[in-house]
Amino acid sequence: MRNKLSILAIVISAILSSQAFADGFASTPTPDSERGDYSFSFSNQIYVSCQGGITVKGEIPLQTWIHWDGSVSTNTYYGVEQGTNNFYKVLMVQDGAYFPDFTPEETRRMGGTVQSVNGVVCESPNYYQAPSYGYDLWGIEHCPSGQTVGGVEGGYTVRWGSVPVYFGMSKEGIGTSYLYDKQTKALTPFNYDDYPSLNEEPDYALPGSVIDAHHGEWDADSQQACAPVRASTTITETRTQACEVGESGSKTESRTVKITSEGGTEIAREAISDWTVSESTCVAMAPEPQPEPEQPEPEPAWASIGTASVSFTCPAGQTVGGLFGAGNVRQGTLNVYQKGSEYGLKGQDDAFKPVAASVDASGIITLTGVAESDIDSYGKWLSGSEAACAEPTQFQPVDDYKSETVTCAEAQVGHVTYAYTRHYEINNATGETRNDTGWLQSVQENTCKDLEDALLEEKETSHDEACPNGQAGTVIVTGKTVTYGLSGSKFIETLRTENCVADIDTFDKETKTEACPTGQTGSIELYRIKAKKTDGSTVYPYGEDYVQSQNICVSATVQPDSTTGSAVAAKGLLSNQTVKASDTASIDRLISYLDVVTDVDLSIDYKLNIVLDSFSKANIAKLETVSAKWKQVSGGKVILSDAPHFADAYAGFGGITQENASSYVINSAIYVEGSLKVSAKKVGGLKGSQAVSFTVPFAKIAQ
Repeated sequence: MRNKLSILAIVISAILSSQAFADGFASTPTPDSERGDYSFSFSNQIYVSCQGGITVKGEIPLQTWIHWDGSVSTNTYYGVEQGTNNFYKVLMVQDGAYFPDFTPEETRRMGGTVQSVNGVVCESPNYYQAPSYGYDLWGIEHCPSGQTVGGVEGGYTVRWGSVPVYFGMSKEGIGTSYLYDKQTKALTPFNYDDYPSLNEEPDYALPGSVIDAHHGEWDADSQQACAPVRASTTITETRTQACEVGESGSKTESRTVKITSEGGTEIAREAISDWTVSESTCVAMAPEPQPEPEQPEPEPAWASIGTASVSFTCPAGQTVGGLFGAGNVRQGTLNVYQKGSEYGLKGQDDAFKPVAASVDASGIITLTGVAESDIDSYGKWLSGSEAACAEPTQFQPVDDYKSETVTCAEAQVGHVTYAYTRHYEINNATGETRNDTGWLQSVQENTCKDLEDALLEEKETSHDEACPNGQAGTVIVTGKTVTYGLSGSKFIETLRTENCVADIDTFDKETKTEACPTGQTGSIELYRIKAKKTDGSTVYPYGEDYVQSQNICVSATVQPDSTTGSAVAAKGLLSNQTVKASDTASIDRLISYLDVVTDVDLSIDYKLNIVLDSFSKANIAKLETVSAKWKQVSGGKVILSDAPHFADAYAGFGGITQENASSYVINSAIYVEGSLKVSAKKVGGLKGSQAVSFTVPFAKIAQ
C-alpha cells in the first residue's frame, strides 16, 4: 500500500507542475554568433494571454534569421529587447508550427502593442499559490544483515516513515514541490528526479536518511534504529570456595547468570541469583593457635581531646539576656578535636572547622580567635549564658510556681494536688512590682475515691530485672499495680521483655535533646545504650526507651546580683534546680542564691538534681556545700542523677583504662554514703565475661 501511495504522489506532482505557463521568449539572449547568416524584419500579429483567462490580439516586431548549411536552411525568430539590442529567441509551439501566446509584459518589452478590451489594460495572469500541504511521501530504511529494528530478536528488518510534501506555484504558474521539516518548519525545494528510488521496485520510496534529515515521522513499529540483534540465555556458574575458619575441606557454590549477546558476541553478563552452596565437604577441626596479626598504623583521624572554656564580655551598658542586675560575661564550652598538629571544632554535619588552640602541661585547652557564633554552632552555653547580650530593661518578668497537696474528704482515699501560678514584673533595684496576677489556683491531680471493698486504683507500671549470669542487658517487666480498699496493692505482670545478650561486640550511646516545658529555658538531655552483636545485628540491652541524663531547665527568673551593692533578697524559691557536677560557675551562682533567698514555702517538695557528668571535673567541696544549703533552705531533696554508663568515665578504677574501656560494660552505679558502688562486666577474650566491682570516692551529698 505504501508503494502505491508513493507512485500516486509522483503522478499528482506531475499534474500540478503541468499547470505552469511558459513565456513566449527564451530567458537568456542569443549571442550574435549563434543567430544565423542573414535576417529580415517583419511585424507579426500575435495572441496575448491576459488576466481572467482572456486572450486578445497584439502586434510585435520580429526578425527572421536564416542559417544556411549548404543544402538546408533553417529559420529562427527573434524579438529585440527595447533599449538593449538583445535578441531573444521565440519559443515556438510544436516544432515551430505556430507562434505561442505571449504575455503582455514581454510583448511591450520587445516593442509590441497589446489590444485593449473595453478599456481594460491587459496584464499577465497571476497563478501564485502559497506552499501548502499536499501529501506524505514514504521512506524506507533496510537494516543491515544481522540487525533488526531496536535489535529485537525476530523483529522487523525494515523501517518505514514519512515526510510531508508541500506544493506551491509562482505568479507565472511554475509549480514547485517542497519537503517540509516538522521540527524547523523549513521548506526544501524537492525534485523527484533527485531521488531515483521513488521510481524503483519494490519500495518506490525515499531513502530513510531523508526522513531523519527533515525530521519526518517514523511508524510506531519503526521508532527505534536498526541495531545488532540481541539474544539472551541463562547458564549456571559454579565456583569452589574454602570452608569457614575452623573447618577443613571445600564447598562448591552455584548461581544463575543471564548472558546477553549481540550479533553472536557476548556483551553483558548479569547474575540473577545469589551464590548458594550446592556441594560441601567442610568438617570442623580443632583450631590451631594463631599469632596476633600486626595491625597497620592507623591513618590520622580527628579525635576529641577535651573541652575548652571560653567567655565573652558584653558591650558597655549591656547584660546577659538584657536582665537588670545580671552579669555581663557569657560563658560557654567547646569540644576540641585534634588530628596530628591540627585542631578543630566538630559541627552537627560532622564537618570540622579549624581553630587555633594550645594545650598546657596540665591538659588545659586555650582557644584564640573564636566568636560567640562558634558556641552557637559547635558548643554549648553554660546555664545563665544562653541569652545574648542586650541593654537591660527596668522591669523584668517573673513566673512563680508552687503546689499544695491535701487529703481527700472523710471516707475517701487519695489526695488532691493544687497548682498555683503567679506572674508579675519586678524592678530589682527598688523591689517595686506591677502587673501582679496573684496566685492562680488549678487542680493538678485528684485521686480521691470512695473507700469500698472494690478496686480503687489500677496503674500501669514497669521495672527492670537483671539478666541471667553471663549475659548483659536488662529484663523489662511490664504490668499493673492494682489497689483495693481492704486488701491493699499488688503487682500483676502482663509482659516480660528480655534484652539480654551474650555476644556483644561493641557498645554505643545514642542521645537526643528535648525542649523544656513552657515558661522554662534550658534543655533536657536523654540517652539510651545500643549494643552491636558479632553477627552485625543491633540490640538495646537496657531497653529502647530513652533515659534522662541531664535536665538544665530553669524558670525565666532573675538571680541576685552581687555587684549592685544592695542587699535585695529574692522572694521565694521559684522552681526545682538542676546543675552539672562539672559546672562550677552555675554551682557558685546557686550557692549565692541560697544565701539570700527568703520566704521559702517549706510545704513544697523542692528538688535539686545534680547531674554526675564527670568525675575529673567535679568540685567535691562545692557539691557538698550546695547540697547542704539546699537541704537547709528548702528542706527539699537532693538527687544525684544516674552516673555515666560508659566505661571510659571510670578509667583508673577496677582495672579500667582508656585503652581497654571498650571491653567493659557498666551494669550499675549506686551512690552510697559518699561513694559510688559500681558493678561492671568485662566482655570478650578467651575467658568469656568476667564480673567486676569497685568503689569510686565522691562527694558526701546531703540527701
